[in-house]
Amino acid sequence: MIISVANLKGGLMRSTNAALLAEAYSRMGKNVAIADTSWDGGAAHWLKLAHQNGNVSPIEVHEFPIDAMLQAHQIAELGDELRANIQQLEESLGDDAVVIVDTNARQGVK
Repeated sequence: MIISVANLKGGLMRSTNAALLAEAYSRMGKNVAIADTSWDGGAAHWLKLAHQNGNVSPIEVHEFPIDAMLQAHQIAELGDELRANIQQLEESLGDDAVVIVDTNARQGVK
C-alpha cells in the first residue's frame, strides 16, 4: 500500500503526519518505509532526529528530494521515475508493506 500525504499549502504538518502514520503502521506490525520527496527532507528529518535520540524504529527512510525551484513541467517529467522508485520500494518491503510518501508544498509561481 502506498499512502501519499499531500497538501498544496505549506505548514500543515504534512511531514509530521507522514511520520506519525508510519509509526502507527509499524506498531501494527507492517513493514513500513517513508519515501520523502520534500526538498527539505521533512519526515526523513524527524525520523533521523528520533534515531539520534535513541528512539529506534524499524521504519526505513528513503529520500527522493524534488528541488523546490523546479518548474511544474520539470516536476512532471520526474513523475514516472519517482513513481517507479516508490513502487520498487514498496515491492522490496514484501506483502505487508506500507510506504508513506511525504510530499512538497506548492511553490510560488516564478
